[in-house]
Amino acid sequence: MIDAGNSPQSTGHGRGALPARYGSPRVHCRWAAPDEDIAASYKSICDVAPFTAYHQCYEIGEAVRAIGGLAYRARLYDGEQLIGVAQALVHKLFGGLAIIHVMRGPVWADPSLAPAIKAAAIEAMHETVPAKGLFVFLVSPEHDADDGLACTGMKRVFGGYHTGLVDLTAPEDAILKNLNGKWRNRLRTAQSENITVNRLARDPLKYAWLLDKDAQLMKRLRHQSSNVALVPAFHNAAGGKSILAYEAKDGDTRLAGMLFLRHGACATYHIGWSGAAGKSLNAHNLLMWDAIRDLKKAGVRVLDLGGVDTDYNPGIARFKLGTGAKVVSSSGSWTKGPRWR
Repeated sequence: MIDAGNSPQSTGHGRGALPARYGSPRVHCRWAAPDEDIAASYKSICDVAPFTAYHQCYEIGEAVRAIGGLAYRARLYDGEQLIGVAQALVHKLFGGLAIIHVMRGPVWADPSLAPAIKAAAIEAMHETVPAKGLFVFLVSPEHDADDGLACTGMKRVFGGYHTGLVDLTAPEDAILKNLNGKWRNRLRTAQSENITVNRLARDPLKYAWLLDKDAQLMKRLRHQSSNVALVPAFHNAAGGKSILAYEAKDGDTRLAGMLFLRHGACATYHIGWSGAAGKSLNAHNLLMWDAIRDLKKAGVRVLDLGGVDTDYNPGIARFKLGTGAKVVSSSGSWTKGPRWR
């Protein structure tokens, strides 16, 4: 979510202590000022966490800011111990209402942290978020948090987010064996075809066509896509190894393409496109398998397949689940509703 508004005022940043009625008074939140560099402490949590969604990646926040948006960052403490970090992206609606959304966060140094402590930290964020005017603070934790958040007075307003995670720490033979049988057969068929896979140079101009395909699709679906600006901005913020882009060709005919975001020891399948010929030749199976192998060799531990929706996109869901990915679900999106400050 992106907001083209102005940067927040410095008032409201800093340490926000949790009211004692919500749990341990030691739990508090420190929001970073707009010009404050907290990259080292923020990344110190992401580096030890088993998994970090790209929405919580520090460089995504930098990319959002680079294209005129807002990103708030928080450090969460129990006493003086840093226990988690969170990044909130801002989307302004008509009428001045701002949606401040912590998507798939916070990121916890220890995922087994007591639910009451997690809820207290999220409550501290809610109470001290550095926003003015009319806004809604929305948090979508990565894992189940129903009991703790319900005790803070927050209510779930949207259902959980479902995605598939591929464990890339397993041996390649084990990953191949874990593929669904039909998926693996389609891969072998594609490998026998006259398909050339090109690993696109780390230059936004080389994969610009894929961003355009995504923008065209979003326009047909009447959705707004920020990828044409956001992906190159992320590339610039995170460096050349942050983008893995592929195209499949049969001679001079472009069959399909895929683009992945790499963030720390994790990666996310971000954009995919296939023409009719690419679908008939199972080009996406070939691209996904090559990406899995490349990411594994690069030291990536987990591949996030970017959402699984069996109701609205059953075909895409079957393709993703065919990789043998483990389905994980968030606890939904929580809020206390509109606030004015």
